[in-house]
Amino acid sequence: MRLTGFELKKLFVRLPVLVALVVFTIFDLAKIYTTVDSISYLHEDSTWNRVYWEQYENYSGEITLDKINALLEIYKPLETAINDLTATTRTDVEGTLTGNLYSDKNLLERYFVNPMERFFTYRSNASETVNAAHENVQFYESRGNTYEARKNAAIASSIRAVVSRSFTTRRDTSYI
Repeated sequence: MRLTGFELKKLFVRLPVLVALVVFTIFDLAKIYTTVDSISYLHEDSTWNRVYWEQYENYSGEITLDKINALLEIYKPLETAINDLTATTRTDVEGTLTGNLYSDKNLLERYFVNPMERFFTYRSNASETVNAAHENVQFYESRGNTYEARKNAAIASSIRAVVSRSFTTRRDTSYI
């Protein structure tokens, strides 16, 4: 094993190899930085960026039924029109957020509907887990099993600490 390590060190720990590795790493990081920003849906010059921040002001913070209903009032008609194949592909449609029905649906779905749905589902699953842990605590305390009771109390408190009521996703990192 030491011989293999010595041979690998002998091959790769040379000044030209290390310099090339550092140069190509810097070049690669610079290319990634410029590419990610240019292909982002929320690029500074895009319509999506403007609409995203306008809608973010409406839907950030605590998730309430009013916010969910307001979002679905905008999203459901778009989804219905697109699924019925009756939506226009024009880019200057009045009454849309970005000027195009498909673009509106994709923006709302990608940055608001799907994240809010995932957040809401996670929160409800975590709530069920906390309730089950509390039931287990009561059960194990009635049986005199303090170890399991403390273990379930720790589970309930750790999950309760993680679950937040606020929807504050700033930017999704999904790119095409």
